[in-house]
Amino acid sequence: GRCIIDYTSSNCVSQFEGLEYHHYQLGKNYDPNKEQSEQFKKALTVHPVSDPEQMYRLHRYFSEIELQKTYDEIAKLQAEIKNVSILAFEGNRSAQWPVGVNPSFEPKSRFEVLKWEYFTEEEIYSCIDDSPKCELHGIDKMEVADVIDTAIEQLNKKYMPVLHVKKQQLINGYRRFDPTRGMEYTLDLQLEVVNQKGHSRSITKRVHLVRPLSHIEIIPMPYVTEATRVHIIIPLISEDRSYVNHFLEGFASNAFETSENAVLTFLFIYDPEEAQHVNHDDIFADVKNQINVYERKYPAVKIPWISVKTEIPSQ
Repeated sequence: GRCIIDYTSSNCVSQFEGLEYHHYQLGKNYDPNKEQSEQFKKALTVHPVSDPEQMYRLHRYFSEIELQKTYDEIAKLQAEIKNVSILAFEGNRSAQWPVGVNPSFEPKSRFEVLKWEYFTEEEIYSCIDDSPKCELHGIDKMEVADVIDTAIEQLNKKYMPVLHVKKQQLINGYRRFDPTRGMEYTLDLQLEVVNQKGHSRSITKRVHLVRPLSHIEIIPMPYVTEATRVHIIIPLISEDRSYVNHFLEGFASNAFETSENAVLTFLFIYDPEEAQHVNHDDIFADVKNQINVYERKYPAVKIPWISVKTEIPSQ
């Protein structure tokens, strides 16, 4: 507080207009995540902060506290909306689920009905190439695992400490993309439920989840009659090579076979060491061979590629 006294000619105070200001003195090698003191949580200032890492830890800790307060306020508002909706004409049906997310899309005809996709933890029964069944991999597999983990987390949040829920297996999974609200999921889960006495039993429970979209804005665009060519540039580093085959399969069925007015270009990014061996040990040789295969399969299609050398690819 010495600098405040020198520059403002005002002494530091612990109270002002009925408000109390708390401070907290940090110990050596202090870890905010292990602190449970209410005095620390109420502190307006903490000292001493001797290095940047300690500053980042403190910033993260107090940011998490503010974020949790925001989550609590959101939950309180959602509960109030549910309570008020009882007084509406349609009763509880007037409050959409989840609260604050747009209502489901209502089709005007049978052609607008949204399709549900069936999946398990290993397979999905809606494939790009119209196969009846294909293996889950990549981002789709990560998505399914994340949705199941979220469902278990929410169930434990609801029933603990009376019950503890563990996943045994996913029996059925359904998902569909709703353009007005986001991705919707319906899961039939086989669960192991353990009570406080340690007794357990296996049950089946259906849960519904929504991964909502962010704010949607419809931008009016002028109608253009002439066909405009779309250029798609795919940057690749060595770690991305395993995804190219799957991407090309999907792109070929959606663009090459339908003669879309689009040009696909690959940008091969080499680090300095990889660039030295490009003539006799090209890391992208397999990808270039795949490009040649598709150009022979679709004679009207040309897939250009560009090679660049850089130490740190820009994100």
